Amino acid sequence: MHFALLCWDSGVWDRLSPSEQSDAKEAFGTWVRELKEQGVFVSGWPVNEASLVLDGSSVFDLKSFFWGDGLGALFVIECPTLEDAVEYAQGCPTLALKGRVEVRPLTH
Repeated sequence: MHFALLCWDSGVWDRLSPSEQSDAKEAFGTWVRELKEQGVFVSGWPVNEASLVLDGSSVFDLKSFFWGDGLGALFVIECPTLEDAVEYAQGCPTLALKGRVEVRPLTH
């Protein structure tokens, strides 16, 4: 099965120093390499802040629509069960940054 790992930023990223951001990027690189070595990585992307939300005929800037965590990255992994996906998600550096990782099964 495929699972989406949605990494929700707690807002801490903007408060990190350049050195801390570099360390966090390195941690993400290490985690992705580990997922690839284990044969579960499918794809992944950082998510740009510039987002729009459509609501019927209205369009909202995401920052004015939601107050709180923002989606920082999206990864797709392939593994047998939701429990396995949660185990892989527990290694995500987002958690060390006090963010959240949402694990969602994907259907074809």
